Amino acid sequence: MTTPDTPQCLPPSEDPDRLPALGQLPALGRLPEFDRALVVAPPCGGLIAEGKKAALVQARRYYMEEEVLLVVQGKRAIGTLVLKPPRAMTLADFWRCRQRHLVTEDERRRRWPGKTAFYLYEVAEFRPMSAPVAVEHPRGSRPFLAPGLLKIAQ
Repeated sequence: MTTPDTPQCLPPSEDPDRLPALGQLPALGRLPEFDRALVVAPPCGGLIAEGKKAALVQARRYYMEEEVLLVVQGKRAIGTLVLKPPRAMTLADFWRCRQRHLVTEDERRRRWPGKTAFYLYEVAEFRPMSAPVAVEHPRGSRPFLAPGLLKIAQ
């Protein structure tokens, strides 16, 4: 049964709410303005940049809508991202929306063992940088970093 809050999960190419990228950000060895950095493991950043990964999944609610997130894959800043407000989803919704978030069942079990409730954060806008910028950040499993924790690599 579909309720108004149930994610519809259209493929990225068919989503009428998906906003087009607004052009590239200049790299020039500097970072664009951002509120927080979103650190993702390869190949997630590239999939976001290509428009193939149209949503992120988390097991908890983060308050980051309307924030500009700097996408960092590994040790490279690749662009900025704005996410739509999250929608709560069940395990059944998670499977139904797989074509949007691209998280496999194995990844889900590894990252969130025993969890059956999730939040879907759809991409509202992605702006790639004209060239990636090498950055340094603390190691750890935090997905979000304050701007002060990210520095351009020397």
